[in-house]
Amino acid sequence: MNSDYERIASAIRFIEGNFPNQPTLDEVASEIGLSSFHFQRLFQRWAGVSPKRFLQFLTVEYAKTRLMSFWHSPIVAANKAVAQPTTATTSNAVVEAV
Repeated sequence: MNSDYERIASAIRFIEGNFPNQPTLDEVASEIGLSSFHFQRLFQRWAGVSPKRFLQFLTVEYAKTRLMSFWHSPIVAANKAVAQPTTATTSNAVVEAV
């Protein structure tokens, strides 16, 4: 296997396993034995995005998953059911989440 491929695969595993700690470019580069400058260029070439963008994506996806699990929890569902207006007071307004 290509050693660059293996390094980037290792970096991706490291970032995925440590994204809650928000590892810096220097930390990830050090983990795979490269300078931050060389790692940045190599990661961009192999992954198609910068290490920072990849970390941001993982963080946002994790946050979305957490929010969705919160909104589908039994407690929130029960609170939503209690807070539902009666048929006589329901308006025709449409609210969309962004």
